[in-house]
This record gives sequence, structure tokens and C-alpha cells, in this order.
Amino acid sequence: MFKKLVGFVLFALAINVLAVNGEGVSLESKTLKLLEENCIESLEQEYVGVLEATIYNTIVFKSKFPDYKFDEILSSLKEVSQKEISPIIKYEAQLAILFIENYSLFENVKISNQFNPELFKEISSTIHNKMLALK
Repeated sequence: MFKKLVGFVLFALAINVLAVNGEGVSLESKTLKLLEENCIESLEQEYVGVLEATIYNTIVFKSKFPDYKFDEILSSLKEVSQKEISPIIKYEAQLAILFIENYSLFENVKISNQFNPELFKEISSTIHNKMLALK
């Protein structure tokens, strides 16, 4: 369990560094793979706060590296969205899945450098507005 918490802390710190450095950050694929592994380990946590922060950070990760292959992270997010846990966490995981799988729909979504639960509302509103535009 301690190893998983350390993995989460490393993932959170790395994402915060990326957020501070801004767009155009270039990292080696080895470093990105380590970020991915820490993200997946953090999504295996049972603590609601850790899960929520990790889900948020996966969105930040995607926004900083949109071309990175997120298949394994998506798989972990799908597991979280189906677990017997908080319905809020399940919903946030589903929103993160939609964000990652349909990234181009969310190019106008502003992603804060700090954890901001309003991001989930903005993603949800964007989906809702796109659906209304299609009608």
C-alpha cells in the first residue's frame, strides 16, 4: 500500500510540474511510461481523495500529451467507473474516459494547474452542449 501511495505522490508531483511548465513540454517516452504506470497504480487506490485527484490528473496528462497512447490508463479508468465505490468517482471516471477518447471535442475546456472540481462540470457541460447542437 505504501508503494502505491508513493506512486500517486510521484504522479501528482509530475503532473503539477507539467502544469507549471505549460504547453509544449517535451519528455522522453521512458518518463511518460513512468507517469502512466504511476497513474495506473494510483487508480488502484481505495481512497476517494486519491482516486479523484488521479482522475483529474489523467485529464491534465491527456491535455499535455494528447498524442500519447492512453489505452492502459483508459482500461484502469473503466475499472474505476465500474467499481462499487462512490457514484461521484464513478461519474468522474466516466467523464475522464470521454475526455480522453474524444479529446478534440474539448479543445475549449480550460484546465487549471491546480485541482479544480469545476473541470468535471465543464466537461459535462461541453458534452451536453454538443448533444444539443446535434439535435
